[in-house]
Amino acid sequence: SDSGIVCIDTNKDEHWYKIPSNAPVVSDIKFDKKNRLWLLNYSDYSNLFMLNTDSTWIKYNNGYTEWMYRIYIDRHNDVWLGSYHIGEASCLDSNGVWHKYTLTGSATVSGFAEINDTTMYIATENGIYIVTNLTDIEHVTQLDNINLTNITDITTDPYNNLWIAIPNEGIYMHHNG
Repeated sequence: SDSGIVCIDTNKDEHWYKIPSNAPVVSDIKFDKKNRLWLLNYSDYSNLFMLNTDSTWIKYNNGYTEWMYRIYIDRHNDVWLGSYHIGEASCLDSNGVWHKYTLTGSATVSGFAEINDTTMYIATENGIYIVTNLTDIEHVTQLDNINLTNITDITTDPYNNLWIAIPNEGIYMHHNG
């Protein structure tokens, strides 16, 4: 059987897009600023696919990381990928260059958050990894006297405050001013 994505437009017409993979297990999808759909296929080692606006698929070979689980498109249109239980993240920058980030232990990436044009926060159950300028990485396990373990999600608000969700503890806001 064919696997794919169904798009229902504003006229309620259905459009079928077959995924170019033998055993797709879609773990995340996002649109970028050029209105292209990015898809992570959790079951495929080269698991990043992009659906162009002309309805053609491009498969990206991410030689750095398998078992990708989360996707995030930043303000530069860079594509960030987070692993499931293997402690890795990667970024395909807008110039087509891959960047790899090794995280402590077998961390699962639970979310991404941008603070500014050069800083990305990567949330895991082992803390937050702060990537600056696509090259420098810092691991933080405590912030404002908050133990940053088991983070389930992370986001920013329009004022660049960082919001962190931790099960059974709540949601914390870190002021970045």
